Amino acid sequence: MTIYNPLQNLPDPAGYGKGDVFVLFGELFGRGYANGLVEEARGSGMTIIGITVGRRDTDGSLRPLTDAELAESEAFLGGKIINIPLEAGFDMDRPASGLSPVEQLKGIKSDGWEGAELDWMPSRIPEGRG
Repeated sequence: MTIYNPLQNLPDPAGYGKGDVFVLFGELFGRGYANGLVEEARGSGMTIIGITVGRRDTDGSLRPLTDAELAESEAFLGGKIINIPLEAGFDMDRPASGLSPVEQLKGIKSDGWEGAELDWMPSRIPEGRG
């Protein structure tokens, strides 16, 4: 049996506002949960800084945002974005086996998931991470 502990009272406001900095790791796309957080930060007069996860080129290599992508993302965020990609689509990284996690999952059927294993050992350490 699961015991639920519902929130009985709303907590007092955190007191963030003008002069504070809101840092978003990643970017805003569509209408996700982070949009509400950014709207609250913006409404409170906070400085907003984003950090891009980067983009993947067609060959799978990680790259920073182009000037056009950066301008669009900063306008959407309403703040500056640090354009040094941290990671984009870890599920696309290829480990020693040469198959990305997504490619490894393609062959698993609904009745075989309990015995499935993924190769998480990276074939290389990206520059600057080793």
